Amino acid sequence: MGAAGDMINAALLGLLSKEEQEEYLHFMNSLGLPDTKISIEQGHRKGIAGLSMKVLIHSFEEDDNYSDHNHHLEHHNRHHDCEKMLHNHHQEVIHHNIHPEKHVHNHYEHHHKEYHKHHHEDHHEHNHGFHTSMGFIEDILNQMPVSDMIRKNALAVYHRIAFAESKAHGVCVDQIHFHEVGNLDAIADIVGACYLIEKINPDRIYSSSINTGFGTVQCAHGILPVPAPATAYLLQGIPTFADYAPMELCTPTGAAILGYFCNEFIKMPPMIFEKIGYGLGKRESKDYANVLRVFLAEMEDTAEPIIKLECNLDDMSSEQIAFAAEVLFEHGARDVYTIPITMKKSRPGIILSVICMPEKRNEMVSLIFKHTSTLGIRELSINRYCLDRKFFNVDTKFGPLSLKESKGYGVIKRKFEFDDLSRIAKENECSIEEVLIELKKFTEIE
Repeated sequence: MGAAGDMINAALLGLLSKEEQEEYLHFMNSLGLPDTKISIEQGHRKGIAGLSMKVLIHSFEEDDNYSDHNHHLEHHNRHHDCEKMLHNHHQEVIHHNIHPEKHVHNHYEHHHKEYHKHHHEDHHEHNHGFHTSMGFIEDILNQMPVSDMIRKNALAVYHRIAFAESKAHGVCVDQIHFHEVGNLDAIADIVGACYLIEKINPDRIYSSSINTGFGTVQCAHGILPVPAPATAYLLQGIPTFADYAPMELCTPTGAAILGYFCNEFIKMPPMIFEKIGYGLGKRESKDYANVLRVFLAEMEDTAEPIIKLECNLDDMSSEQIAFAAEVLFEHGARDVYTIPITMKKSRPGIILSVICMPEKRNEMVSLIFKHTSTLGIRELSINRYCLDRKFFNVDTKFGPLSLKESKGYGVIKRKFEFDDLSRIAKENECSIEEVLIELKKFTEIE
């Protein structure tokens, strides 16, 4: 029912083995977040078993009476201790974990001192709690011992939040100060989600419409309507609804993670379930189970309906045909190709074939008439069967390369882009065959 950062982590963890869950905990507790301990616990919501993610900072967990908006933890002394530990501990983490280049260490230390001074003063003036700038978040993430992909994704999620906050407050992104989503538990939620997505490595991610809940929520700025302003901006363009419980069901962190990673927000497509994970929310609802459910599944192989448009041409130059094909591609044609034929009076000619989606039919017909000499077009409604394709980077002796993997119908195929292969062959003065032999281990299917 809910969608918060900790629930997303817990639900994804439910897809992993016990050993993989332990690897996750080791990873999370090795990030260098000061005096922070991450654990997972089994529990129930309305009789449904699942996992919950616990983030303890200085032995305290976020108050269950508040959402992830309100991470100010209520007590001044507790805030002050967390500030002090964050300041001291992060200098130690940088010293031990980062290559000791003096200018890197000093730059971060200076930034941290400025942050600590500003935050301490602002706390006394406004009592808004623990908040940070985007620059400080970037510094933390850039120093973490994580993969480049996790770092890239975590930064992208935070940039989405920063943009939403800037819209909500009417200021530039570089003037944004995160109140709640800048806290250590929010950082852990986002980095943890990025780790789990990289670990599971799904081909695509789908989500149902987002239930925001309704009513009001206590934030650092006061009592605000649900969804809170930043959350609403994060959910722009995403189908939402408000039902079930008079409370916040989608937090800013949850909205940012889902908005970044999900390919589509649709009703559940035909699929075969392999694994199911339940993430438990902190708050209990009187009537509904506050859980987030995730399925790891194989999509059913289905045909894709497409349109093929054809015409015969015998009075156009190759340059004109090439230009027409270029225009058709630019306007969304899936494929454009020609086939040599013999026409009336033994004239050599071609069949121009254009593959497009049904919704592109009228536009393609208009463009074919505009850019070719044909007086008529044939249409064929056909089905297309495709393997699912994705690209990922691999480290090779020739440096990082993009590898394409295609899967479906019981088949897996892998290959490198030919442009990369030809470049490597030229740089190393060898044949493409020799390059392929060196890269064979990456394309073999176990």
